[in-house]
Order: sequence, then structure tokens, then C-alpha cells
Amino acid sequence: MSKNIQRQAVADHFGSLAQDYDAWKQKASYYYGYVMAGLRSTIPPGRRILELGCGTGAILESLQPSYGLGIDVSAEMIAVARQRRPHLSFEVADVEHLRLDKSFDYVVMVDLVEHLSS
Repeated sequence: MSKNIQRQAVADHFGSLAQDYDAWKQKASYYYGYVMAGLRSTIPPGRRILELGCGTGAILESLQPSYGLGIDVSAEMIAVARQRRPHLSFEVADVEHLRLDKSFDYVVMVDLVEHLSS
């Protein structure tokens, strides 16, 4: 499978889950609560944070950034993130080819690596 086809398959998969993604994460609240607590114990509020593979932006929002940018390959996920978290910034992009002209204090990736090309 080519990298472009694989990337599109990942985008399509998560796009189909976008509207219900936060509910699915709530069902795994023990895991995500633990992840968010760990991140919050490391990253103080008020920092500039980039989240790669942000989904609907719930983790990014929980970190209370002064500026938060979420990147996801799924346009549907980004649409939900923008609707639910308008105070944060979101962009549709492939993180494997990402070029940004901004700086961040922290870069966060949760449950992303397994969806990247080798």
C-alpha cells in the first residue's frame, strides 16, 4: 500500500468517527484521564502547545495553552475540533510533511505513532 493511500485510509477512518470521537474517548476515560493527568503534571498552563494527531482537540484544551494549535489528517476531526473548541487553532495537515513557521514550548502526540508510515 502506498503512503498516500495509507494516509487517506487513516483520514477516512477517523473522519467516520469524528462526530462520536469524544464519546468513544469517554468510554476509555480511565486511560485518557491518566494520559491527561500525566501531561498536565509535565506541562504548566499558559504555554504554547502543538498537538499532532489532535482529533477533536480535547487533550489540547485540557492543557490550557496560551496558544494551542492542533494538527490532524482528518478534515472531519478538525471541523468538530473547531466547532467545539473555537478558542484554539486547528489545521488539516499530514504531520509527516508538516512545515510550520511558529515556535512552541511543547509538542504533544497521543495515540499517533501507530498511524504513521514506517
